[in-house]
Amino acid sequence: MTIHSTADRELSLPAMLTDPIVQTVMARDGVTKQDLEGLIESVRGRMAARQAEDHETGRHESGTIAF
Repeated sequence: MTIHSTADRELSLPAMLTDPIVQTVMARDGVTKQDLEGLIESVRGRMAARQAEDHETGRHESGTIAF
């Protein structure tokens, strides 16, 4: 059995979705890959709109979320 350390890097969403434990929890909760992708796209869209609004108003807030 191989154990992979992730302390020095973040897993990508596709990598997390291949994890058997993640797949089991998602199945238990009735969450699909498409559900997560839709949520992420929705959040990206809202963040882009907010950033555009902030740019137009000269407001700059810290913090980003990367997917």
